[in-house]
Amino acid sequence: EYPANGAGTDRVADPTREYCDTLEGYFIPASNGDYVIITAGADNVYTFLSTDSDPANMKRVSEVPGGWTNPRDWLRPQANTPGGNDAQTNSMRSDYFVNTGWPTLDPVKGGALISLTAGQKYYMLTVHYDHSWSGGDDFAATFIKSGDPIPTGAPAFTGNLVGTYLDPTGASVTFNQQPADVTILQGRKATFTAVVTGTSAYGGTVTYQWQAAPAGSTTFTDIPGANSASYTTAALGLADTGRQYKLLASVPSVTDPSRVATVTVNADTIPPHLVAASAIASSSGATFDVGVTFDEPLDATSAGTLANYTISAGSISAVKFYPQSPGVVLTVSGLTVGSSYTVTAVNVGDPYGNHMPSGNVSLTVGNLHWGEVGADELGLGYGVLPVGTNSFDLYSDGIGEWASYDESTFVYEQITGDFDKELRVEFQDASSQWARAGLIARDVTNFGVNRAAQEGGAAGRYQKIHVQPVATAMGTPGANDYEGNRRLTSGGATDGPGLSPNGAPAYPNAWCRLQRVGQTFNFFRSSDGVNWTQMSPSSTFDATMPATLYVGPEFAPENGNVTASLRSVWVAKIRDYRTHSAIVPPPAMSYVRTPTGLSITFEGTLQSADSLTGTWSDVTGASNPYPVTATGPQKFYRAKR
Repeated sequence: EYPANGAGTDRVADPTREYCDTLEGYFIPASNGDYVIITAGADNVYTFLSTDSDPANMKRVSEVPGGWTNPRDWLRPQANTPGGNDAQTNSMRSDYFVNTGWPTLDPVKGGALISLTAGQKYYMLTVHYDHSWSGGDDFAATFIKSGDPIPTGAPAFTGNLVGTYLDPTGASVTFNQQPADVTILQGRKATFTAVVTGTSAYGGTVTYQWQAAPAGSTTFTDIPGANSASYTTAALGLADTGRQYKLLASVPSVTDPSRVATVTVNADTIPPHLVAASAIASSSGATFDVGVTFDEPLDATSAGTLANYTISAGSISAVKFYPQSPGVVLTVSGLTVGSSYTVTAVNVGDPYGNHMPSGNVSLTVGNLHWGEVGADELGLGYGVLPVGTNSFDLYSDGIGEWASYDESTFVYEQITGDFDKELRVEFQDASSQWARAGLIARDVTNFGVNRAAQEGGAAGRYQKIHVQPVATAMGTPGANDYEGNRRLTSGGATDGPGLSPNGAPAYPNAWCRLQRVGQTFNFFRSSDGVNWTQMSPSSTFDATMPATLYVGPEFAPENGNVTASLRSVWVAKIRDYRTHSAIVPPPAMSYVRTPTGLSITFEGTLQSADSLTGTWSDVTGASNPYPVTATGPQKFYRAKR
């Protein structure tokens, strides 16, 4: 099948439509018998099978001749299929396909009677035509033995039943950086990274699959969705110490494993530490939302206790705990945009009984605003936690952002005339395949506007550039690419012209950039916020967009495409929303605490000094992550590009 794992589309590999592609190889039956070949896909799919291993003897045995099915939807075509469902179903099955080219016919069903011999190779080809208007790009074939029930799930063509030939001559995979062992405190996440290059007769693109095994085990299993050069675990506990990770790196015809990296998880005896605070106007506009973040998971009771927080001016009336950040939003009155304040937290604890005595952090109130687009049909919740200057954790339970109805969490400013804005998507939850975290320009906000009103003509026009997740809440692949969705007409449908050249978002550095020049909107992507790739086509609105638009970060998780029992409030972590500049930004640097000191991750060159004013010198041999052991009263570190 293509795309893998039952996905409906792969916008990275197929950024545009109107093309043909094929799957070919050898079917090697495990047992003698009569076989039924079944085809599914969108929108024209034809499967051929040879009477032997020679492609010259292949015959058409089943097809989807001009309609479509959902991925893996064997024998259940859509109602709008030309010719009606019965005709479509018959052609999808080789035993009922009367126009077959197979030399032997089933005397009862009228299609092919395909008798195959165990262990023999039979050449097989599936051809797919993807129209410009196709909704999906998927096509697949499976088989059953004659008399077996209708299949469900993944195609049966897998493992030793399928053969192909790739020339391994000259192919190699080289690990320029092996994944390192990691030591963390309980409740934290571990990140493993490798740098790999490859070469083969079929290109040098490296594909990745991380695997894990329990401590002491030699049996590794694939980690779903872990298909990039870096992998970050879920929060780990003491029982995970010794857990092993390795990376399988592949080029066509060759797969090599990395070294096995091990995680050590130590008990947390250190209380939480304040990281940052920031503030924007609340969705009501009458108060301010002050976000306060911490460096580790928090105990919900102490984190959500109002008496544990004070502010240098104004009045705190409520606190809301967001465990995924981790942090809280304080509802505060009496603040002024542009002014600075100090937040103090006391007695906030982690889940392991460590409570901070007292800590404070300063903030400046920003001039952005936020609201919830749509009517919040699920009623699960939403919110914005400011985590720093123009950086936000966006929470949303939005049902969808498509057709003529939108639900999303939107942080915005009003901009008149041309603009060039950018932001970095650090993370988004595994919600739906089509979840959208990125940057949008809207002509109206549609805050609180329900479905009936939006579909009746109130749904605003917009242009968006966003990234989609690697995986879904269901464990299936996400779209994992960039999109440029838009609504050209108020109350009208949404469309998403395929952007090219597309690419997989490089989380935590999935940069999106939206540029307005008159009535034209241009799209850019980047993996570092410095080097940008423009994607085509640009977008132009026939009915001109207003001079002043609402512009900013937005997150729409598309809960309507999540299994009902798994629907939730999801988070996207948006960082560094700003005006694009040709000036190279400073290198990024971050740290996590370890039992003996710090672990520093940095860009460029790491430098250290004994005092804040220097003298600074390069840290010899420093690589990511760089461990620091506390050996003196103080030490300062910085990154230099």
